[in-house]
Amino acid sequence: MRDIKSIHIIGAGIMGLSAGIKLLEAGYQVTQLAECFSPNTTSDTAPACFHPYINPDPLLFKCISQSWKEYCELKTIIPTIIKDIPFIELHPEIITDEIYGYDSKKFLENLKDFRQLKEDELPEGYQQGYSYKTLLIDITLYLPYLNEKFLRLGGIQEKKKIHSLNEFIDKTDLVINCSGIGAKALVNDTDLTAVRGQAHTLSPLADLKSATLAIIKDSSGYPEHPDYALIVPRSNNIYIAGTTQVNDLEMQPREKDQTMIFDRCAKIVPAIKQSKVTNSYVGFRPEMLLKNGMRSLKLYYEFFNNQLHVIHNYGHAGAGISAAPGSAQEVYSMIKKL
Repeated sequence: MRDIKSIHIIGAGIMGLSAGIKLLEAGYQVTQLAECFSPNTTSDTAPACFHPYINPDPLLFKCISQSWKEYCELKTIIPTIIKDIPFIELHPEIITDEIYGYDSKKFLENLKDFRQLKEDELPEGYQQGYSYKTLLIDITLYLPYLNEKFLRLGGIQEKKKIHSLNEFIDKTDLVINCSGIGAKALVNDTDLTAVRGQAHTLSPLADLKSATLAIIKDSSGYPEHPDYALIVPRSNNIYIAGTTQVNDLEMQPREKDQTMIFDRCAKIVPAIKQSKVTNSYVGFRPEMLLKNGMRSLKLYYEFFNNQLHVIHNYGHAGAGISAAPGSAQEVYSMIKKL
């Protein structure tokens, strides 16, 4: 099928924007449809620290690896939006290379300044830790950058809730489904799990330079869905998060979660006790967890009802920011093969 000209994208988060820009640059006519646009998407609630992700399947890892290359190139173009950041990763148990994922562990070890933390550097209750430099994508600036670029390239945006793929039959050449957790209802995907994440921003601290991720062992979801403490210093605030609440659809921030997140993060980085909470967020990560424990995604072609060409691109869970540019490249490659 060589006559694709008009493409409609469902979803306006980082997946939809990344795919849309890739296709506009390739000369396609692209319309983006979504119920919510930035700053009201799940992507807007992300910490956006690039991470290789623990135990991804081969396709997800491929997308993450490609994204790393693109983000490194983008850093030279938009250095105020994408920056290097020191990162500390802490585990309460020894994580073998098999559990971490051989490809992910190798990727991690090749990051700048990678080293394993010494025993006397680990906080109480932690048996393993790493230190390295990664990329911080300032999501408060990056999503507006992508949105402006999408429109500048000629993309069209329409605020609309899509209830069924049938709505596109005979109206477009191809649909890209980047609906995230919305795919659960849109295409009745029973493999998709909603994972609630609550996050907060704090007033900034000039002396806090490193981001820290600490896995929490004494949480009900450990080890498949562990809670965690995440502290990320950004240009105008400090981002903290720490919940992994499976099938919890409460959209409003909960005070008890805020207290739990703040206390866990302050235990790892006591300096944040000086900061005040300035904002609160809730997002729902679309997760694909395979039976073997690997993290996966839905990225495939479908000829829907023998009438509509569709490429599905969702289910990246907490790897959405890390996988978006690579997933967009995969979408483009699939289109070229149609």
